[in-house]
Amino acid sequence: MLNYQSTSYHDALAVRRLFQLKPAPEFLTWLEANAIYRDGEPALLEAKQRHQLLRGLESSLAEIL
Repeated sequence: MLNYQSTSYHDALAVRRLFQLKPAPEFLTWLEANAIYRDGEPALLEAKQRHQLLRGLESSLAEIL
């Protein structure tokens, strides 16, 4: 039986930092446009921004489902 494992956002971020890698340019553009990254680095989001991000995710998922 195959064992599938998923990594969290934090795991991916830690690996990027460990190997000094950046997200793909088009993904970095999207991350910065959505205020998740600032100046090529992860941004610390305030509670209001986190809630706004989650609402956007929920509405995007609602459109798919």
